[in-house]
Amino acid sequence: MTEDSYRGEIMNPETGHLYVYCTNNPVNYVDPSGHFAAAMYTVIKLVLVGGAVAYVSYSSWKNHSSKTKYAGRKIISKTKVSVWLTAGVVDRIIYSKSKKKVILKRRENQKK
Repeated sequence: MTEDSYRGEIMNPETGHLYVYCTNNPVNYVDPSGHFAAAMYTVIKLVLVGGAVAYVSYSSWKNHSSKTKYAGRKIISKTKVSVWLTAGVVDRIIYSKSKKKVILKRRENQKK
């Protein structure tokens, strides 16, 4: 048995004892890392939701048709164009503001 490296939480006193596993409730909690106890039902929910998302994603990927491929390409190309335009506008705004600062500094230096 080794001392836990996690020092606990001030507002949760049962986490302060460094040799206590899962806040003295190993039936309802798990603590794989030794840093915090997670409720078993939370872990089970996360595994089930992750599995469902993976299954649906794989099923939709497996059953895609040529129309879906074409529509996806069309959407991707439009997204690339919109990202390119947005980047151009943002770059132009930043450039104009920095150029304005340079001009103002030059004017200040000329006045001195």
